[in-house]
Amino acid sequence: MARFVSPFAQWILSRNSNVTHRFRREFGGSYVLLAENCEKIGELSPFVSVAVRDLELLPKTDDKLYDLQWNINNSGQDFSNLDSVGPGIHGIDFNIEEAWAIHENREEVVIAMFEYGIDTNHPDLNSNFFQNIAELNGTAGVDDDGNGYIDDIHGANMSLNNGDIDMHRSKSIDPHGTGVGGVAIATTNNGFGAAGVFDGARLLTITGDDPNQTLLSFISDLTKGIGYLIDMKTRYDNNDGGANVRVLNISLGNFFSCERGIHPSIDAFLDASDAANKAGILIVGATSNLSINHDGKVKEWPTNCEGPNQITVGSINRAGKLASSGYGIHSVELAAPGHQVLVPWYFDDLGSAFAFVSGTSFAAPGVAAISAMISSMYPTLAPAEISQILIDSSDELPDLKGKITSGGKINAYSALLLAGERAVSQNPLGDFDGDGNLDSSDIDLLSTAVREQSLDLTYDVNSDGSIDQLDRNYWITELKKTWLGDSNLDGVFDSSDFTFAFTAGEYEDETLGNSGWSEGDWNGDGDFDSSDLVVAFAAGGYNSGPLP
Repeated sequence: MARFVSPFAQWILSRNSNVTHRFRREFGGSYVLLAENCEKIGELSPFVSVAVRDLELLPKTDDKLYDLQWNINNSGQDFSNLDSVGPGIHGIDFNIEEAWAIHENREEVVIAMFEYGIDTNHPDLNSNFFQNIAELNGTAGVDDDGNGYIDDIHGANMSLNNGDIDMHRSKSIDPHGTGVGGVAIATTNNGFGAAGVFDGARLLTITGDDPNQTLLSFISDLTKGIGYLIDMKTRYDNNDGGANVRVLNISLGNFFSCERGIHPSIDAFLDASDAANKAGILIVGATSNLSINHDGKVKEWPTNCEGPNQITVGSINRAGKLASSGYGIHSVELAAPGHQVLVPWYFDDLGSAFAFVSGTSFAAPGVAAISAMISSMYPTLAPAEISQILIDSSDELPDLKGKITSGGKINAYSALLLAGERAVSQNPLGDFDGDGNLDSSDIDLLSTAVREQSLDLTYDVNSDGSIDQLDRNYWITELKKTWLGDSNLDGVFDSSDFTFAFTAGEYEDETLGNSGWSEGDWNGDGDFDSSDLVVAFAAGGYNSGPLP
């Protein structure tokens, strides 16, 4: 059972033969209990008629190897030819199917990883690679965006200062990065291969050119790579290209202390990590693959690296037990599926393919992907807040209690619910874009949510359990305290609003869905036409001054 899941609590309401998935914002409706025993919900609240488990309502993807992915959906798979774990236990997975059902991708985010290359031709990956538009549309062999790296279209090579991230150019062909990236972003619902945890994100690979380099040399390349990511994130924030990097996955490490003063390379890495935190980048690291308590004398990088934006992940098997994984209640925060998981891979004789692999390396990217889901839906949350959400929303497991900080495994569904609660508490009610203001972009987001029958109760501003025109009316009259027709949102509806709206030139332009509030779409249907004039004048605010 997840802890701190949120007063949005999980429930399914069956009404008039329409099944609706909702979460209650307020305690007044009594929807504050988890649906562990769904048949009892009706007894707990008079407002619920028929309750059923939401998992039964979720469609399966059409990825051909999906049924083998216990980390995505643990249905009791038994890989007796691979290990002696036995059948899996239902629910010991990422809980990602439920999260997919409620997730809304409000802004595209980028997951970065440091690996020694990736199979850039893998058909289950290449459509989800990040694309640097300036370089993609630029001149080959030229640093078109002036960031110090030539042709860094899908990422950057720290050794060569260019965009060569393909695994086949390295000194030893290593498909490790292909598997790590695949856990995070393998294309879902493409009728082929495997499903990634979050294929709505884009993958940016930073790499070095020597898989056999020393740890300190690797850390130096990684530190340089973090600087690259910060620069790309800063460019994005300034509307100057770049990449909306929100998380960096590190599935490489070694037994070396991560304390300041040990070595200049470690100090530089920790400085870069602090800078990444300020830029809004979470760092997810995989702990070691040995059953060692890293709270003791055996220190490991990055397990023992500390920082508000750093979280370390251990690996569990499909029965919920630690599997070839380091631990430590003060050094490993969370666990995730990582034993005998199916991932995209590369073989010399087969080429691009798939394989069962094991290790914390393949647990961490799932956590990175879930953190990216949170960032894409609630972009105002800081790395430290997301890290705490992942910990607080985890599922306790007996084998993990007392061994890792959370005592449990990640739960994507519970994490999204808790993220919604904490994000809402940060911003004024109705400030959906998180900029601290109630403006036209917010009413446009709400209008879209109403049209698309969104299930995200962030938009339920009147707290009646539904997202509909009543929420739009509440936003306009109660939150913004203005009239229908106030196109420029200055608090009055007068002739200046017609000038403001008609200047956009979208009145009855026969282009569907291209208008927002500022362009005259006052009834929320996405278009500016005569019906908007009717509802605005019917509201009675024209030349009436401010709303009483």
